[in-house]
Amino acid sequence: MSKPDLTLETPDSLGYIPEVRLIGTNWQHYGNGHAYVIVGFTWNGETDRWMLRHYRFGTPGVEYCRTPENFFGLIDETRTRYKPHPR
Repeated sequence: MSKPDLTLETPDSLGYIPEVRLIGTNWQHYGNGHAYVIVGFTWNGETDRWMLRHYRFGTPGVEYCRTPENFFGLIDETRTRYKPHPR
């Protein structure tokens, strides 16, 4: 049996569907202060999970991938790992 084509509307193994409105948004890391921009999503075939693709301003050619719950997760009781950045 073949799998259906993967699209940005395909839920991952935890039910997450990429929020395409996030592409092009800027974020700042609370811990290190670096600014990042979300450039898209990638599918991790090993875990059947969506990953947010982002890069850090000033670091050309290096792209990072994080799960949505890591990117938007809490670093303490009140703060998320990243906050919107007005760049």
